[in-house]
Amino acid sequence: MQPRKQSRARNGERPRTETLTFRLSKRLRSLAEVAARKKGVTLANHVETALEASLNEPIDFLRGASIAAVADELYDEDDALCFLKRLKKYPWAMSPDQKRLLDLIHTSPLFYPTFRVYNTALITQHWPELSAVTSGTADPTLLPPELFDGIDVEFALMSEAERIALYQKDPEACAQRTQDYMQRTKRPTQPRTDTQPSIESSSPS
Repeated sequence: MQPRKQSRARNGERPRTETLTFRLSKRLRSLAEVAARKKGVTLANHVETALEASLNEPIDFLRGASIAAVADELYDEDDALCFLKRLKKYPWAMSPDQKRLLDLIHTSPLFYPTFRVYNTALITQHWPELSAVTSGTADPTLLPPELFDGIDVEFALMSEAERIALYQKDPEACAQRTQDYMQRTKRPTQPRTDTQPSIESSSPS
């Protein structure tokens, strides 16, 4: 029974706040339960251990390092800091909601004034509104209009399917809306070369 006690102690140090729901084949679940009983742990403990082990596998994007090796650079308990950590070095690691939020930030001349430069302080300040709007739990009107300088935020948040539907409904209006959006969100494609102080763009530690 010793393995069961060790497992409980290990997992007791990390509070479980997230729920993972997925379907398994009857065969896989039954065999996994056998493996869990053999180890003297619950099925949930057994699955958690397997997930943790997968984090030690080498990743091409990390030049052979594992996700576990750079865990502190990929994750933070604070959602805003987690996003900012991935922003600079690991954009491929962003969740769908984080990528949608990044697309929205790229439209704002205040959040994203020039090539690879982000106003991280402003992003953190307005994180509650940004995350709520991009997750779909709040209306785009929640965002202060001065942050986007007349940019069509609703259009920026549309998925490709939604834009296609908009085009099919009114091609001329959609084309005009697209052109206006592209003009307003256009940014320099090269880093700044002037001597003016630039906004801090490094990821938080």
